[in-house]
Amino acid sequence: MVKLEVAEIGNDNEVTGSDKIYNTQADYRFLSTEHEGLYDIEIHYSGTQQIYVGDIAKIVPINETHVYQYNEKQQKYIRVKLHD
Repeated sequence: MVKLEVAEIGNDNEVTGSDKIYNTQADYRFLSTEHEGLYDIEIHYSGTQQIYVGDIAKIVPINETHVYQYNEKQQKYIRVKLHD
């Protein structure tokens, strides 16, 4: 069995003491479709995230679903779809 990193499913800055707190969490599921012998993975993100507009950090809501498929040439999962 080989462990593969697909994507981060949680991220926050709550312990930093920043006045701009963000917290992203995710749920994942294996899909019935497969590529290169491994099942596709769907990850749904919700919460808030930090983005930068120029040099300014902003906290914005996130509600996205990403689909990952295994790519044998790259030997990793790659994101192939984004649904809002």
